[in-house]
Amino acid sequence: MRVPITKTKILIADDDDSVRCSVGKALRGEGFLVTECSDGGTALALCSNGDFDVIIIDLQMPCLSGWEAIELITREVPQSRVIVFTGEPNQKVFAEASGASALVEKPVEMEVLCGLVQALASQSIEERVERLSGRIEIPVVNV
Repeated sequence: MRVPITKTKILIADDDDSVRCSVGKALRGEGFLVTECSDGGTALALCSNGDFDVIIIDLQMPCLSGWEAIELITREVPQSRVIVFTGEPNQKVFAEASGASALVEKPVEMEVLCGLVQALASQSIEERVERLSGRIEIPVVNV
């Protein structure tokens, strides 16, 4: 089932205000409904009800690291589609093990990120199960 872009709810968790704001602005410009936060603890609290179609989460954040937040989010809300959003290189193995749906290395072209967000929001439950079972590799974006 495809989610109309105007109904797609995105959470951006990044402690870098300029990155978070620029990503949020780009996604809003494409019609996504965007919520922003600056730490892993807040991201976890916001995700607890499963309202977000896609979660974009940085790794280095206060209160709760991105890895800790991703582990808890994917355990509590397994249908979550999480994009690991990082400036750290070589994180694919960890991202796959965490249950993330994709890995995006900063900096990234906003058009590419918007396309990935829409693709993940449109992902069926069957595709998500295949990804989690290891039959489909996660996409890595490093533009």
